[in-house]
Amino acid sequence: MHLHQFEHSHEIDDLPESVVEYSFCTLMTDETKYRAMVKSFLEVGFTLERCEFIFSDNRFGNKLDAYRGLNRMIAAARGRYVILVHQDVLAADTIKQLNGALAQLSDSAPNWAVAGNAGYDRQGKHYHTRISDRHLIDAKLASGAQEVASLDENFLVLRRDALLGFSDDISGFHLYGTDLVLQANFRGRTAWVVDFHVEHLGCGLVDNSFLAVLQLMEAKYARILAGRIVRTPVTWIGIGMQTWRTRRAKHKIKTHVYGGWRKSLSIGFSSFRSTLRALSDRRLLREKYALDGLLFTIPDNATRAARKAMQNGLYEKHERDLIAKWVSSDIPAVELGASYGIVSTFLRRKISEDRKVVVVEANPALMPFCSGNVAALASKGETIFVNKALAYGESRSVPFKVTAGVHDSHIATSGEDDVIMVPTTTLTSLLADHKIEGQYSLVCDIEGYEFDLLEQEGGVLENCAMLIVEAHPAIFYGQNRSFGAFRRMVLAAGFEIVETSGTVIAARRVHEALVTPH
Repeated sequence: MHLHQFEHSHEIDDLPESVVEYSFCTLMTDETKYRAMVKSFLEVGFTLERCEFIFSDNRFGNKLDAYRGLNRMIAAARGRYVILVHQDVLAADTIKQLNGALAQLSDSAPNWAVAGNAGYDRQGKHYHTRISDRHLIDAKLASGAQEVASLDENFLVLRRDALLGFSDDISGFHLYGTDLVLQANFRGRTAWVVDFHVEHLGCGLVDNSFLAVLQLMEAKYARILAGRIVRTPVTWIGIGMQTWRTRRAKHKIKTHVYGGWRKSLSIGFSSFRSTLRALSDRRLLREKYALDGLLFTIPDNATRAARKAMQNGLYEKHERDLIAKWVSSDIPAVELGASYGIVSTFLRRKISEDRKVVVVEANPALMPFCSGNVAALASKGETIFVNKALAYGESRSVPFKVTAGVHDSHIATSGEDDVIMVPTTTLTSLLADHKIEGQYSLVCDIEGYEFDLLEQEGGVLENCAMLIVEAHPAIFYGQNRSFGAFRRMVLAAGFEIVETSGTVIAARRVHEALVTPH
C-alpha cells in the first residue's frame, strides 16, 4: 500500500508545527496583577499572533492548586513551549532574547526539558539566577546557561514535546518547580537556568502549607527512590538511596515554620544555644570596626545584622565597590541618606581634597556617628553635614520614624506613631546652598524616595555625572511600582546603567565622557 493511500493520516515527520510559539499558563488570584503581567509580555513581542495566555481563575478560592491546575493547562496548551508564570512577574527582556536563549540551549543541551531563571546546581552549592526581585537587581549568569537540580516557580519554560507534567500524588502551591525537574530527570532530560530576565514582584512564603508539600514530596520520592532491589522479567535493578542532607533540610524548615529552634529543641539545648548566641553577640559588640583599613564607630543599638556585616567586611559593600570604581575624584559629591557615615567616609576618601562632599542624614541621632567617622579619616577636604530629610511639597518639615535599630529609620507614613519632626531639603536646594555648580556625583540611599528624586529633580540631575543609588524593590512593590519602572526613569533622565551590584546601580550621564572606571 502506497503512502498516498493513507488519506486521513500523517507521517509523524510531516506534521505541521504549532502556529503558537508560547502558551502562558498562570494561576490567577488578582486581576490587576495578572493584567499587568500579560501587558508586560505583550509589549516586548509576545504578541497574540505568536502566543496564547491561559489562566485558572482562583480569585474566589483555590479552584485548582498548582499541581492540578498547571497540569490541566499544560494539557490544553497549543504552544511549542509552555511558560508557567506567576501573576506578579513582569517581562524585562524581549521575545527575541528568549528565542535566542532557547535556541542556544537546544544546540548545547538537546535533551533539555525545562528552563527557568533561578535554581541550585546538583551539589547545592551554587545558586544561578537571572532575575530582579526584592533582593537582587538585574542579577546575571556568570557564563551562559547553567544546569540545575531545582528551579524557582516564578517563571518556567517547558518543551511541550518533552511531555512533562507534575506529580498527581502531591498537591498545594509549593516546590512544583523541583518536582518538574525531578520528573525531567526521570525521563533522562535536564533542567537549566537561562539568560532571560524578568522582574518578580512577590516573595516566597515558608509556612505550614509549605511544610505540608515538603512532607508529601519527601514521602513520594522516598517511596520511589528507596534503596531497594527491583526484579524485572530478565534482571535485577538496584534503585536509590537517602542521605543525611534530606533529614537536616526538613529539620531546618520545621524550625523556621514553628518559630525557630526554641519550639523544636529541648529546653536544655535551647539554653545552650542561647548561651552560644549571647557569646556571639558579645563578640559582635565592639567599640570599633575595621573596614578596608579604616576604623568606624556605630551606635550601641545598631542591629545585630549591621554589626555582623561590619565584622565580616560586608557592610554597604555594593556601594563601596561601585564608588571606588565609578565615582570621579575630581568633581564634588552629594550623599543622601548617610546613616552611620560609613559610605560617606569612603566617598570622602575617593574625592579630591579640593572638592566638596555634602553629606545628608535625616536622623539626628546618627549625625555624631556620621561626622565622627568621616572626621576620623583626617581628610583635609571640606565635608558639609546636613541634618535634613529629602522630601517634596510645601511643608518645611516632615514626621520621621526613628526605629529601634536606627539604621532603617524613615519618613513616617500615615498612622505611624513615636515620630519626630525633621526639616526638609531638596537636591536643588543642597546644590544651591553649598555652591556646587557644574558636574557632581550623587550617592543615594533614601528608602524608597528614589522615584520622587527622579520625578522632581530633572533639572539639576542634568549636571549629575554619576549616580550611585540603592534601589528598594520591596518598598517599590508596596507602592505598586517596580524596579523596571525605576530603571526606565533612570534611562529617561539621561543616564545609562553601567553596572549593578545587589540592589545598587551605577548610572552614568550618557553624554559624559569624563567618568570612567577608576
